[in-house]
Amino acid sequence: MITHIFIDMGGSVISPLLKRLGVHHQVSDEAMGVVASLFLAGVSFSQPLFGYIYDRFRAYWLMPVLVLITGCSLACVGLVDSFALLVVLVIVGGLSIGAFHPAGTAMAGSLTEKRRPLTIAIFLFAGTLGVAVGFWFVARLVDAQGLGATAWLFAAMAPVLVIAILASLSYRKLPHAQQHIAQQTSTAPGGYFSRTLLLLFGVATSRSFPVFVCITGMSFLMTEKIPDASLALRSTGTALALFILTQGAGGLLSGLFTHPKSEKPGIIISLVIALPLLMLFPTLSGVWLLVTLALGSIALSSTIPLVTATGQRLLPHSSALASSIFMGLAWGTSGVAAPIAVTWLGSWIGYGRTMPILIGAGLLVSLACTLALPRVIRPTDDSQLVPSEPIV
Repeated sequence: MITHIFIDMGGSVISPLLKRLGVHHQVSDEAMGVVASLFLAGVSFSQPLFGYIYDRFRAYWLMPVLVLITGCSLACVGLVDSFALLVVLVIVGGLSIGAFHPAGTAMAGSLTEKRRPLTIAIFLFAGTLGVAVGFWFVARLVDAQGLGATAWLFAAMAPVLVIAILASLSYRKLPHAQQHIAQQTSTAPGGYFSRTLLLLFGVATSRSFPVFVCITGMSFLMTEKIPDASLALRSTGTALALFILTQGAGGLLSGLFTHPKSEKPGIIISLVIALPLLMLFPTLSGVWLLVTLALGSIALSSTIPLVTATGQRLLPHSSALASSIFMGLAWGTSGVAAPIAVTWLGSWIGYGRTMPILIGAGLLVSLACTLALPRVIRPTDDSQLVPSEPIV
């Protein structure tokens, strides 16, 4: 959890600084939207590969290595004057963050079978706490000291590196980690393309789209609403921190109170509540903007551990790969499309109008995919989903 806090805190450096970095490098909003997409693509699309590596080789040693890479690359984001070098650092940082999540989520989910959604929700809450603190902290630090203040990640990295080494060594000693390192799953033809998994992927992807619309568009929305650049930057950090922190809180509540074999009703309720709230917040200002944003975020976030835990149950011998599909590939699909869509349309008609349109479209698609799911989702719903025995 401590390592997850640091990894996602490093990832929070990019979003609140999009406008400031664009001004520093003298590039357009659309160009910074592409930078955000490249970062999210690195975070997301790398996860299936690293999920397979973890499942195949049980590569616990990756954890401290990824802490080192994440800290070094993203600490330099505010220190470089070359736009090309900024893009390289963003991609490297995104890849290292993406590599961490499948293994970390699989390790957390394996700690208890009976309360898997809860343990995953707790692990994810640690990450959202890191992102929320990072958004709030980096906005104020950069506002006070300039873009070079991103170097604070170097100081935070050293103790976390030691913790990551201890965590990976400790996990190897647990009974459920004493499996053959070459264990892998042979899935029957079409197993990964079963109707249930494809619908779950659709739920996760379309649900993530509004999240990235909010994360990417917030910097530009606040600049549009607040003429003072310093106040706009601090307001961006506050709004993003609140958004991510309430995401974690909502996911934690869903892990505590949702029945593990009745995910569908909970997902429907969360989407129906989140839809009007998240469409409304970009049209408001001040405290009401923050209140509606927080309530909508709490409602929406309950889908994350539910979909991920369901995917791990459907693919029991490939838990890291399952996590990478619903937390990586799904997020990446939205993470590439949303920043480009919101910056292109926002620069044309304004971010206060653009964000409700894109948020509403994403949540309506997610609701349609959820309604098409079976009410109770079990591995037996798809007989070709996974084999009964793993092949060693």
